[in-house]
Amino acid sequence: MLDKIKCDAFSAVVETGSFEKAGKKLCVSQSAISQRVRLLEERLGNVLLVRERPCKPTPFGAELFAYLQRVSLLENVFLKSVIDNNKFKPLPIAASIGTFESLLFPILAKYCLSESITIDVKIDTLCNTIELLKRGEVQACITSESEIIRGCTSVYLGNMVYCLVASENFINKWFKNGINRESLRLAPLVLFNENERIYFDFLESNFGLKKSMIPFHIIPSTDSYISGLACDMGYGIMPICKINQDLSNQGIKEISKEYRIKIPLYWHQLSYLSPAVSIMNDIIIKHSTTILATVGNEDA
Repeated sequence: MLDKIKCDAFSAVVETGSFEKAGKKLCVSQSAISQRVRLLEERLGNVLLVRERPCKPTPFGAELFAYLQRVSLLENVFLKSVIDNNKFKPLPIAASIGTFESLLFPILAKYCLSESITIDVKIDTLCNTIELLKRGEVQACITSESEIIRGCTSVYLGNMVYCLVASENFINKWFKNGINRESLRLAPLVLFNENERIYFDFLESNFGLKKSMIPFHIIPSTDSYISGLACDMGYGIMPICKINQDLSNQGIKEISKEYRIKIPLYWHQLSYLSPAVSIMNDIIIKHSTTILATVGNEDA
């Protein structure tokens, strides 16, 4: 069993970047921190820190830190449930803005109260949400990454279908000759997050266009993003299930069914969850799988 005092000292060094700052954080001397970390390294038989400025964890140290973060998260969740008299159980999850709004939110909004669950959603890119799970910041995530993390389980949900959308005016001006390399090179793209790889992977694999070769806006607000499309600022790429009557009323439509993007989605979660949270996870998996099996895939 790992000694909590030594583990806290190690975690403090990783979080602050130095032994001195770690000592101040834990209200002990720098030498005490150094001794605790050294004893932990001896106990595990591995060097945990690269002793430079700032201090960084070694690969083994990074794995230990992620484990300690997961333990801390589970402890906090447990204590919160005890303090709250077990009425509501917290479920910290990570998702991209597209998957959260079009897939997860309708499910969570319907079942959270009946299952006595409170959610804490962290928004990141599809490929990076799994990093939040690795670091122990969330209990589950929806991601495009299939790799299973130690201490976690993974379920394939299905393909999320994305499509290219724009206003009628924008399509007539920039895509009057259809979607091709030249039109995509010139037309501005509207992004919610420039680090989301699916946009640029699509443009590069299909048209040979690298990120540096295309103009794009970054609008990290869902309402403003949609308003930007409606106001002819550019074209966007979004889940096909978002192309509903509301967007149609704003003049936003799919540019072409020829170019749809299928992204496989996976639900990763900690292997050991409370019964209530496990039930909610099962609900998310069941309904997400059903939605993805029908929406957009029938004619994609």
